[in-house]
Amino acid sequence: MTARQVLITIDSLLPGGAERMAATLAAGLDRSRYEPTVLVTRSSGPLQSILDEAGIPVEVLGRTRRLDIAAMRRAVAIARRADLIHSHKFANNVLSALVAARARRPLVVHEHNWSGDGSRLRPLLDRQLLGRRAEAYVCCGHAVAETVRAHGVPTSRIQVVPNAIEPGIPHPRAGARRMLGIPEDRVVLGMLTRLRPEKGVDVLLEALAMLPAPRPLACILGDGPERAAIEQRIAALGLSGDVLLAGHRDDAPRLAAAFDVGVVPSRWEGLPLAALEVMHADRPLVASAVGELPRLLEPGRGIVVPAGDPAALAAALGRLAGDPQLRHQLGQAAGEHVRREHLLPAVSERIQETYDQVLGAAGPQRRERAA
Repeated sequence: MTARQVLITIDSLLPGGAERMAATLAAGLDRSRYEPTVLVTRSSGPLQSILDEAGIPVEVLGRTRRLDIAAMRRAVAIARRADLIHSHKFANNVLSALVAARARRPLVVHEHNWSGDGSRLRPLLDRQLLGRRAEAYVCCGHAVAETVRAHGVPTSRIQVVPNAIEPGIPHPRAGARRMLGIPEDRVVLGMLTRLRPEKGVDVLLEALAMLPAPRPLACILGDGPERAAIEQRIAALGLSGDVLLAGHRDDAPRLAAAFDVGVVPSRWEGLPLAALEVMHADRPLVASAVGELPRLLEPGRGIVVPAGDPAALAAALGRLAGDPQLRHQLGQAAGEHVRREHLLPAVSERIQETYDQVLGAAGPQRRERAA
């Protein structure tokens, strides 16, 4: 049987959880069933290496504004070569819905996050555009699914498919610490993150400043637009010797074994890959009570604290920093859960089953009706 053509769309290939999920899902498809092409609507980035290594064609539109007629025409022409469009992230989902309508192709939209920002436009677009145009509305977790359902997306079109990570083995603890220049005997609180306001690095810094000396070391793996502001905050809090800004590392997920405790102090989230990567290294996690994190860290797999509450975060981090036995107990349970529920091969199969369902329902007559 000839493989079907699937066009996977994403706004960029810069480091980010949704972007990495789009790339790794594309690379993980069974080529005897689905042959992917990736359409990047804005700009490429380091994550293109995942696609290049997998031999997946990449088309970059270079769109610089919301309404770009030339880019839209090119996107429609590319989409007409596909049997199905799979779009990631809300703004890109909206664009892909318009492209799918013009190209007369079935659409799967994939939502990774929800900020809860009170936007009036987003519920309207979910209900009137995505809820009608998309044959399947894939959500990374139940919290996101509940939100889009409340927006009026039909329950019959909503699917919960959890985010997943590749099953690579983390570096050994000692080796990971040597690579980062971290002393073997220091307790380390670790973050894998983009340096953006919603990730709550400032909350971690405030919490760290509340802990008594000698403090644990906060190791932050990642980069982004907030780096200068974070550096200033570290200096203002007198934490220069207690924070390691390690920058972006391609092997950051494998370096999570250098941590004793993982931290996700985000103001909003869906189901962050960083949380799964820390847990996969058998490390306990302290995370904000946002998105899918409370479900991920059900009792026995980590500690959940209110978002934006440095005092509560400090209390949880201090508890784990001083209790190696509790760290081991929570870390083992966390790792077992991720290996059972959140590895890429099983999640990739679920996505392909969604494609099977959509293409089984969207024959020629349905494509004409959708247009």
